[in-house]
Amino acid sequence: MNIRAKYYFASLTFLAGIILSIIGIGYATFIHLSRISNPFDIRLTYGLIGVGLFVTLAGLNAMIRGRLNVSSYITALGVTLASIGVVAFLLSYPENWKYPNVTYIVATYACGICVLVGNAFAKVILNLIEEKSKVKEEISEEEIEKVIDESLKRVVEFSETTLRFRDVSTEGFKPGKAFMFDRGKTIKVRDEVSEVEELKRIRGERVEIRDEEVEDATKLLKETIKKKEGKFWR
Repeated sequence: MNIRAKYYFASLTFLAGIILSIIGIGYATFIHLSRISNPFDIRLTYGLIGVGLFVTLAGLNAMIRGRLNVSSYITALGVTLASIGVVAFLLSYPENWKYPNVTYIVATYACGICVLVGNAFAKVILNLIEEKSKVKEEISEEEIEKVIDESLKRVVEFSETTLRFRDVSTEGFKPGKAFMFDRGKTIKVRDEVSEVEELKRIRGERVEIRDEEVEDATKLLKETIKKKEGKFWR
C-alpha cells in the first residue's frame, strides 16, 4: 500500500468513526435514552458511540505520519483493548453488568482509548522535533552567505536601473578668472636641507652612527636630566 492509498484509507476510517458516534448520539436523543430504557437500546447506543470513538482515534493515528515502526503496533494494541471493552459490555449488559465486571470492562476500554490518544500525541511531538532539526540542518552558513550575496546583488541591480542623473544644461555658464589665469613658467627647486637628506637615507638604507655621536647624545641627555631633578628638589 503506497502512501496516498494509506492516507485515503486512514481518512475514511476517521470519517467512519465520526459517523458512528453521531449515529449513536442521535439515536440516544431520538429514543430519549435513560437508565430504565430497553437494554437493547442501551447496548446499541453505547456500542455505536464506543466503537465510533476508538475507530476515530485509530484513523487519526493512521493519518499522522509515524517515525517509529512500533507506532503501528501501539495503534493496534489500543484498538484491540477498546474492542475487547465494547464486546465485553455488549455481552455482559444487563445480566452481568455488576461489580467487579464493570470495573474490568471500563478499565480495559479506557486503557485502549488512552493508548490511542497517547500514541497520536507522541507522533505529533516527534514530527515537530524532526521538522525543527531538518530546518536547522538545511540552513547552513553557505546558504546564508548565498542569500546575503543575492540580496546585495539585487540592491545593486536596483540602484543601477533606478538611479539616474539629470542632464544639467550649461547654457549661459561663464567660467571665472581662475579658469582663464595663465600661471606662466614653473621653476622646480631641489630641496637640499640636511634633515631631509637624512630622512631619505634612513628610509632607503641602513644608517651608521659613530660612537662620538652616541657619547655626545648621552652627555646631553644626562645634563638635561640633572637640570630637571634640580628644579624638582627646589
